[in-house]
Amino acid sequence: GGNLPSLQLALASIDEVRFRKPIRPGDTMHICAKITNVKAAIWAFEAEVTVDSKRAAEAKFLAYLGKANHEHGK
Repeated sequence: GGNLPSLQLALASIDEVRFRKPIRPGDTMHICAKITNVKAAIWAFEAEVTVDSKRAAEAKFLAYLGKANHEHGK
């Protein structure tokens, strides 16, 4: 195996959020996110959360993905 680059992620926006059913403590959530678009360092995703194989929530979101800077203040 090779070394994967260390990336930082910053959430830019969340849109079209729908909560379909309550998620309670003890529930196991399965989160599936699909990349829908990439422009430079801005990535667009559609995501769905299921509990007991039933859709519990869904959303679209944008995130900035870039190289992580491990030095404080830079």
